[in-house]
Amino acid sequence: MNINQYKLILFSLLLVFTSVSTGDEFKEEQLSSTTRYPEYLATTEILVIGGNLPKIKRTEQRRIHYAGRMVDVNGLSRTVNLFFSNSPDILNQWIMEVEIIGVDTLSFALKNEELEISAEQNTVWLDFANNGQLMRMMDMNGYVIDEGDATVYIRYRINEEEGDLRLYLGVFMQSGNFLTQYNGYALSTLRSNGYPKYKM
Repeated sequence: MNINQYKLILFSLLLVFTSVSTGDEFKEEQLSSTTRYPEYLATTEILVIGGNLPKIKRTEQRRIHYAGRMVDVNGLSRTVNLFFSNSPDILNQWIMEVEIIGVDTLSFALKNEELEISAEQNTVWLDFANNGQLMRMMDMNGYVIDEGDATVYIRYRINEEEGDLRLYLGVFMQSGNFLTQYNGYALSTLRSNGYPKYKM
């Protein structure tokens, strides 16, 4: 075999190897380009982090507002409001209300099986000890929870679409000293999962 024949064989092998390699890479690129991700991901969990409720006198009336954002079942970003109002009758008892801007109907409870969208349950009572520790929560059905993993189950309706999510208040239960002498507005973070259909 002369040198020219050897060069020709080597060139042919190189050409075949290059075409096969390029074909495999093209297939991989084609496969990755066909991967489809969801257009949006609706919020299923909201975690309440930080925050303080002021320690006030029995005769004083206060309403504390927390705000955050979530993604609804249609992929739209919406504002979530938590309102805390102190009870005029019971010391260290607060009433929590949840509001999602733009939804038609909202209902929530401390037990998932008790959720009825038509009932429009929208209040939870929180009882604190004198040292500020959150002791227990009670919903409109009379269900009481006094464990560290405090979860509020929420169901909402937008037109004919219904969505469910969980509001975690476990940090409130575990941290203690939630009632303080803080006289300004409560500072809190509502951390939610999901991502919207349209960028804000």
